[in-house]
Amino acid sequence: MENLNKQREEADKIERFQVKAVLEMAKKVRERFDYADTAQWLAQDKNLEDLTMVSNSLSEWLMNPKISESKKKELTDLLMSIWRVMAYCQNIETICKTAVSKYSVNESKIGKLETEIRILKMEKEQLEINKNKEIDVLKKEIEFISK
Repeated sequence: MENLNKQREEADKIERFQVKAVLEMAKKVRERFDYADTAQWLAQDKNLEDLTMVSNSLSEWLMNPKISESKKKELTDLLMSIWRVMAYCQNIETICKTAVSKYSVNESKIGKLETEIRILKMEKEQLEINKNKEIDVLKKEIEFISK
């Protein structure tokens, strides 16, 4: 009986240590995620600002009546290129947001499944303990009957 209590105490210590480790890990992951989220928004904002500024400058140059036709064509091509880059960036941003969303969903699923695994392991251990107790009781019963 005393051995069983020691095992329970040891299991409780291990479980508390594991819970503490998981919470610390989750906190670090959340901090990294928050940093990445902020960095992503800053990068998107700066990207949009820079591309808009370049696009506006090219548009102003195009409207200048003193520019030759060959320069206007060149500036038009540059403006179209800037707009294509803007579209590419928006597609990449959409892909990143989708990936982050899927990552978050999968992280929560993994957490739930890990919890379920721990519960099932504990249930299995409890069943083994009950089985061993029952075996011991039956052995003692058999010894008693055989005497």
